[in-house]
This record gives sequence, structure tokens and C-alpha cells, in this order.
Amino acid sequence: MDEKLYRKAISLLDFGPLGRMDCGRLCQKRCCSGTSEDGMFLLPGEEAFFQGKSWCKLEKLIEPLTGEHLFFLTCSGTCPREERPLACRTFPLLPVLTDAGELELQLDSMGLFLCPLVQADNIELLHPAFRRRAMRAWKLLLGDPLLYELVRKASAAKQKQEPWEKLCKMR
Repeated sequence: MDEKLYRKAISLLDFGPLGRMDCGRLCQKRCCSGTSEDGMFLLPGEEAFFQGKSWCKLEKLIEPLTGEHLFFLTCSGTCPREERPLACRTFPLLPVLTDAGELELQLDSMGLFLCPLVQADNIELLHPAFRRRAMRAWKLLLGDPLLYELVRKASAAKQKQEPWEKLCKMR
């Protein structure tokens, strides 16, 4: 991953899902609880930014949607906010490529049992500036062919899961 591109994308993401309000107040910071299972997959090459950091642990795992071996970052429950990985900065949004190759941001269904914003199933609840900045950041990152291919693979796998996700959301 191109470091300059990554840093530019990260610079856009200093705004949370609810604007300047800490969304962790809704859920008692469940996504930052710091257990060995609470973490985020890193983008290829992103692990270089976290090597040797005392607040996190890196482990190479198989990412379930793509089958790719990627680094998984877990933290101790707190992190320097300015050092969060990209996936933490854009959560609960997930980049998805349509069949036509257009980028969309969707609520990350992996957060269904974790995040009240995902549970509400209404992307409009997220601050408009957060959605715009996340879209700009992902558009930048998808200029990298490796990242584009990873998101394309994840999108295709997610599309196959959608009927099951809809079934689970039924009340």
C-alpha cells in the first residue's frame, strides 16, 4: 500500500459516525472492549503502521469474506485515537463495490450484535460529513489495484450472504 495515499485517506477520517459526539456513549464502547476477539482486519500493508506499538497486537488470520491471509489488530481496550486503523475509523461503514464497479458504503453487518447504529439499520443516522469523508477516503484507497481487488472479492462474497443477513434481521 502506498503510504502517501494511506495517510491522505486517514487524514479525512477525523470525524466520527455521530460527528463530534463519541458514538461509544451509545454502546459503552463495545467495539473497543479490548478482548482477543474484538479487533479489525487491516488492509494489506497497513500492518507496517502498527508494528512495535505497545497498545495493540497483530495476528495473521484468514479474513472470512475473502479467504485472504490478513493481519488482525486487537487492542487493550484503549488506543491513541490518532493511530486507529482505517477499519476502526470508518466503522460501522463497509466499502462495497456494485456489479457495475461503483463504490457504495453500507452498514457493516458484522457489527449487528455490537453496534446500535448497525442494529438501527439506517445509514442516515450517521453524520453526513462522516459518510462523505469515508466515501472520499475509500475512493482514494481503491485507486490501489490490490485494495480494489480485495474490496471486490469481499463485495462479491457479501452479496452471496445478503439473503441470510436479511433473514436474520427479520423481526
